[in-house]
Amino acid sequence: MTSINRSEIIFLFGVHGQRNGKCSKNLQLVNFLVRKISMGDSFKALASEPRRRILNHLAGGPMTVGEIADKFDMAMPSISKHLSVLKEAGLVREQKRGQFVLYHIVADNLANTLYSFLTPFCPDARRISTERREKNDDD
Repeated sequence: MTSINRSEIIFLFGVHGQRNGKCSKNLQLVNFLVRKISMGDSFKALASEPRRRILNHLAGGPMTVGEIADKFDMAMPSISKHLSVLKEAGLVREQKRGQFVLYHIVADNLANTLYSFLTPFCPDARRISTERREKNDDD
């Protein structure tokens, strides 16, 4: 799964360093594209039952690949592959601690993805989103 990040989209749209009103509109488009791309990656990552279980374990705190593998009937390379998919989707991050790598859940990304998905279907979320956009337009 290959994803594109926000800085790559900014570069592609040429908005870096612009100082006019066009920059604001382009950045809004960049943010929209980043949300759509990450939402697709997130849902692809969440489509796997083992990855959902990994997220469930990580919700209890950071863990190494070995600690996660102990919870599964799965080889460490398979766990590593699942963690890579979750990392590419922005749902987990890694942190080096000496010779170990700790994996952490990125709860904000998961919550934002789910919120972005549900907004069109939920009247309260739509209202909040509209109010937020109007407030940002006034600023």
